[in-house]
Amino acid sequence: MIGERVGDWAIDAEMWRDHRGPAFRARGDADPTRVATVRVFSGPACQTPEFHALFRGRLAVLRRLAHPNIVAYLGGGVVHGEPYYVAEHVDGVDYQALLRDGKRPDWPAVLAAGLQIASALRHAHRRGVLHGDLTPANVIRTADGSVKLAEMGVAKLFGVEVPTYGDNPLASAAFLSPEQLAGKPGTKRSDFYALGCLLYALLTGRPPFVAANVVELIHKQCFAVPERPARYLPELPAEFDALVMRLLEKDPQNRPGSGTLLLAELDRVWASPGARGQLPARPSLPVDDAVPEMVEIPDAPARPRAPDRPYRPLMNRPGAVVPAFALFVAIVMAGVYLSRETAESLYSKAEPLMRSDDPADWETAWNDYLEPLSRRFPDQHAEEVRSFRARAEPLGELRRAQTAGKAARYAGEAERFYAAGLRLCQAGDFAGAKRVWERVVVAFGGVESETHWVAQARQAAARVTPQTGALHRPTAAGLQAALAHASALHAAGDKAAADAAWDALEMLYRDDADAAEILALIRKDRGPKANPEP
Repeated sequence: MIGERVGDWAIDAEMWRDHRGPAFRARGDADPTRVATVRVFSGPACQTPEFHALFRGRLAVLRRLAHPNIVAYLGGGVVHGEPYYVAEHVDGVDYQALLRDGKRPDWPAVLAAGLQIASALRHAHRRGVLHGDLTPANVIRTADGSVKLAEMGVAKLFGVEVPTYGDNPLASAAFLSPEQLAGKPGTKRSDFYALGCLLYALLTGRPPFVAANVVELIHKQCFAVPERPARYLPELPAEFDALVMRLLEKDPQNRPGSGTLLLAELDRVWASPGARGQLPARPSLPVDDAVPEMVEIPDAPARPRAPDRPYRPLMNRPGAVVPAFALFVAIVMAGVYLSRETAESLYSKAEPLMRSDDPADWETAWNDYLEPLSRRFPDQHAEEVRSFRARAEPLGELRRAQTAGKAARYAGEAERFYAAGLRLCQAGDFAGAKRVWERVVVAFGGVESETHWVAQARQAAARVTPQTGALHRPTAAGLQAALAHASALHAAGDKAAADAAWDALEMLYRDDADAAEILALIRKDRGPKANPEP
């Protein structure tokens, strides 16, 4: 197509192509200094009259988007039987290319990009448009550091598709939400999940889950809990780390419910104590007034016009005056009530809930009192709030793990044990995972119905290398302190408690990669047992 004209544009170079078709650079027919991108969709499925009609309707909706962080659509049509659209040409580089080159942005730049992307998604969602394919390849960083979303709304033309994973860990399959992979339609919360995957990849250099093939990747997306990004980036503020993990919740209801709420959470991260003093100027975001969703339906026949009614002044209409007065009173009372809520009153209400042993009270303390306290009075009780969150955060991880476990449904035993190996691998027990997968191969290798998961287990066992971290060495401070505590109990005459502690240590460490060395150390410390365990 190089040298051809499409509409008012002359194509002069091919820029890239993917499984949906090529993209070309084009120049204005009347003004060659104008540059645009022409995206062509090729393949038999794109050449049918039904697809052309769908494409025209979709393009009419996409042309209504007008946001500085969304690549603008300029028009479209059909050439050689294949539909195409013309879009604004952006002088920049996509994040997939940057990550492949090892140019990972720092976390303040990622947070600034997240604000711009969330603003663009809110603008599109309010107009009934989902992105549907939010990946590093579809986010362009411009020369001035701002970002633009490309391919906005194009995924809807093709439905839910899982592209070939190949050797590209940043492919689209790594950014699809669990509900889409389960065959459910995408929603704005699906876009937020993809945004969580995108922020995770920009922060750590890798998506939340990587795998050897699409099947393994889908399994992880639906059932596994990812490592926290702060594990790879210790300097990441706790508030940013928690927000990324919330976007990656398996249950869509646990993610932010709208672009406005998501922007508010990103703003809280921007103003948090952990981020203060480390951030540049906040990106300027456009004001986006709420509009009714634009639904693609045929025009309805015009209704007969109602007869004109005589004009009545607004103050003579009880149906308008009474609700307005009630709303005014409610606003005044709310203002009086909120003005009384000082930092001390909020913290005093949270204190008894923070001391409770009930996790539900902790959640109430944060949602009702500590979160408003940290947002409205960030400099007061900051250390107490940070300490409480550090204590309560592991509970959230446990709940996420429990939710993922309840959601798991396995077709057979080999799949169940394969998933058990994945969980061991995520916990850092590579040797334990390898043992489980090797046993799956031996135990189920001759069962025809388990062939797929036996192959997965064989491949996983071959790829994983048992590793030993510093915390697993017998010289680790925690192990030495535990042995000293057991010895102190024995010396004080509390032999039952000492034996219980030694037994528990043996049970915990007997499957460790350094089991023999550690068990020898434990048994040397405790001495001979009266009734050794078989």
